[in-house]
Amino acid sequence: MIFIIIYCALLFAVLVSINVAEFRINSDPMELIGYSKSPATTQKLLININTADLQQLCQLPQIGKTLAKRIIDYREEFGSFYDIEQITQVDGIGEATFERICDLITVD
Repeated sequence: MIFIIIYCALLFAVLVSINVAEFRINSDPMELIGYSKSPATTQKLLININTADLQQLCQLPQIGKTLAKRIIDYREEFGSFYDIEQITQVDGIGEATFERICDLITVD
């Protein structure tokens, strides 16, 4: 009887881990931050680069702690961004990075 319980527990653990791994592999990172590619349910979670903190900025693709800190430092030195394109003036954010984040940021 004890072997049946152990077998069922192990089987359950394996099945759960497979489903979790499959979810991670098949998940679109953009959906995880609130962006959907589906035209009928297009939702964007825009991050305001004038008010976002370090953690919020790190949610953007290709923006780690170093770039997030540079964005905050730039904002403190020069004031608020007047448009999203101005973020390319931050050292380390070029056109390629801007193209990846432009639909996810705002200056409202």
